[in-house]
Amino acid sequence: ASVPVEGFNWGNYINSNSFTAAPVNCFKHAPMGTCWGDISEGVRVEVPNTDCSLPTKVFWIAGILKLAGYNALLRYEGFEGDSSLDFWCNICGPDVHPVGWCATSGKPLVPPRCMYAIIL
Repeated sequence: ASVPVEGFNWGNYINSNSFTAAPVNCFKHAPMGTCWGDISEGVRVEVPNTDCSLPTKVFWIAGILKLAGYNALLRYEGFEGDSSLDFWCNICGPDVHPVGWCATSGKPLVPPRCMYAIIL
């Protein structure tokens, strides 16, 4: 059965088949093609915290676990052995920022709600 392009999930496809995507730096004409060498597994970024009940958008630190083109599998800081909140996102999206962006932009860094159980 064919899957429409709009409904195809590259993250699931790559994970389920243990494939490796061609790195972005193979495509010099693509956005970030010339600076992609600064992005790698293990790099930390600031992203929206989706496990928060506050009424405003808050952020938390996440590490890049895997790259598949412009998509990155991220894990929130503090969840080293726990993949329950891992998520894929477009690393070039408007809500992905280098560490330190929240401090310079006045945005709050708030840990995920379920992290309080780990801390306490």
